[in-house]
Amino acid sequence: MAINNNAVLANLSISVWTARKYDEQVSKSIESNYNASRSGRYNKILIGSEALAGIRRTVSMARTFHYQNTLPWMDNGGRLLPTANYFEYLSGMENMREEFNRQVAKFLALYPDHQSEARQRLGPMYCDDDYPDQSSLEDRYNFKLQILPVPHEGDFRVGLDENELATMREELKQELASASQEAMGDLSSRLYKAVSHLTDKLSQSDAVFRDSIIGNLADICELIPRLNVTGDSRLERINTEVKASLAALSPRELRENPEKRSQAARDAMRIMDKMKGYLPINSGAAA
Repeated sequence: MAINNNAVLANLSISVWTARKYDEQVSKSIESNYNASRSGRYNKILIGSEALAGIRRTVSMARTFHYQNTLPWMDNGGRLLPTANYFEYLSGMENMREEFNRQVAKFLALYPDHQSEARQRLGPMYCDDDYPDQSSLEDRYNFKLQILPVPHEGDFRVGLDENELATMREELKQELASASQEAMGDLSSRLYKAVSHLTDKLSQSDAVFRDSIIGNLADICELIPRLNVTGDSRLERINTEVKASLAALSPRELRENPEKRSQAARDAMRIMDKMKGYLPINSGAAA
């Protein structure tokens, strides 16, 4: 199954104002007080962390969603977005963009108040020049999503010698195959890690067993069909088995019924052992 026919590349870029500023004078003063040199750099916190918490939380959620709903692809920053997950991904990212813009607008509206708070908090370290004006500050916040086609070995159209072009096409073909293998290995590893975590918890009779352990596994099982860009039938079969045998378990029953918990642990171990020799799992998945 040709990757370029079933996926695109998604590149998420989010920029924010760090609200930190290197203070050379304070750094030198600290070194003087401690009779030190080249010991570090003192960065002032220009805005209290609570004022930026909403923006930072939204950025973290957006990046987490981006990574969960895409697959690794080479090393150019873009990630593989299967077309089967395209509309769900765009809808989710649009919600993230709207929340990001809302949080930024909220912060900017209160920016003068936050600056006044900093004037009191920083005392003699406060400097008006450290703070951009409101209009230029707004420009420092950006939420950009770029969607591009996946390259294909037949894309070369430059005026090179045919032998040279053939070499370039073959190299790209091998790179694409390697990237596809890594992407599917990442997807298999997600399922393996979730099953492994469940197995560990089920095997410990005194371990705290939370609903989220089953919930997270169920979420991965629902996501895998949309990210299975190569149509890997082995992954589909394993995912179906995990969904039926493990993701459908009742957390409450597992907590209250030791016999059911023991049986679930055996089922999880059996499936995990099968996955080890059956699926392409990236290194480190078993850690």
